[in-house]
Amino acid sequence: MDTRTVVAVMSLGGAFDLMVDLVEAAGTDYRLLIVNGGEQRWEPHEVEALDGLVEYFDAAGLDAAATHAGLAAREVAGVVAFRDELLVRTAEIAAGLGLPYHRPETARQLTDKYLQRQALARAGLPQPRFAAFTDPADAPAAARSVGFPAVLKPLAGSGSRNVFTVADPAALDAALETAHGAESGWLLEERLPGTRHPGADWLADYVSVETLALGDGQYWHLGVTDRLPMYPPLLEGGACTPSLLPEPVRTQVCEVARHALAALGVQTGISHTEIKLTPDGPRIIEVNGRIGGLLPQLTRTANGLDLVRLALDSATGRADRHPVTDGDLSFAFFTQMPPGSRRVAALADADTAGTIDGVWRVDVHHTVGAPVDARAGLLGRVQTVFATAPDADGLLTSYRRLRAWADRGNVFENDRTAAAAHRG
Repeated sequence: MDTRTVVAVMSLGGAFDLMVDLVEAAGTDYRLLIVNGGEQRWEPHEVEALDGLVEYFDAAGLDAAATHAGLAAREVAGVVAFRDELLVRTAEIAAGLGLPYHRPETARQLTDKYLQRQALARAGLPQPRFAAFTDPADAPAAARSVGFPAVLKPLAGSGSRNVFTVADPAALDAALETAHGAESGWLLEERLPGTRHPGADWLADYVSVETLALGDGQYWHLGVTDRLPMYPPLLEGGACTPSLLPEPVRTQVCEVARHALAALGVQTGISHTEIKLTPDGPRIIEVNGRIGGLLPQLTRTANGLDLVRLALDSATGRADRHPVTDGDLSFAFFTQMPPGSRRVAALADADTAGTIDGVWRVDVHHTVGAPVDARAGLLGRVQTVFATAPDADGLLTSYRRLRAWADRGNVFENDRTAAAAHRG
């Protein structure tokens, strides 16, 4: 008889990026049950991808009672999700089964940027001016409240999808037109001024804090992650851990993250808090109630910390802190397309990137001739290069070589009208 603890992992598709990490993290302690938490039933090829690998349960279209009954019958002891779109449903399932997870109210605040800003403001955390709207006709009123320069972003979304910098009313109109009604609502925020990264002035002016909530207001900050320089307008350029921030600043950003998590009622699970470095101190960009993208690979390489295993442990009430020793710098370099790009004309040679010091993996996400769209943000990136560096100087050297490799080899057909809208 299989006595391993069953953990339900909420999914939209039958296979996803963390599947290998999940199977390895589960080991001999957990049985994984992949649950379709989306609205569409799985296709046959998605079910086929799960057969023989993990157990699965297609809950698409089922009401709460049927979903709870199906999971209870499988003796599920914990539930976890790794995508924003699934947090609210996962929270409702956990509440119905009496399992550890975000409360539904907290999950809604973690996935609706306007609700989140309101909660942080009520708690007294310094906030940029912000306003929400659903009808583009209401954008001028929002702009009068917020002012310019500003950042326009979807109320629900991640990975810099459809995020625009806007300098004036014309740029705001152009951004909304470029999005083509792709979002159901918008948040307009004051664009906060940045300051130089105090540990390495060439790095981006924001970081993230990865945190495991242990209940009763206890938070274990698993690490701070620096960001490589961004691509215009606000496309992510990569991430590096452990952070090069001086210890006093690192402590300060962790404290800001702690206050934000407490304000949102986060009491369990791993969270990913993005923080802007400003002349007035660290300021919250947003809080995400799940593991940050690609952080499992980076953290495991940097210090052996298995974020996916910690997420499973948290889902079953077993998580606890333990000593962690940092090793070399671990980083992911993203290649992005210029705003307005519409097709890949040529790709930089992956084998050449592999000859750069520290590179241990190169993922290519597009093929020559494939359509591309910079509005997709991080999910639309062209390549991801994983590497290590012994120190800050080695990181900068590798970054410069990778940027030159990408700039020489990646070529795109361009839509000048869309590019102008992104320039704002």
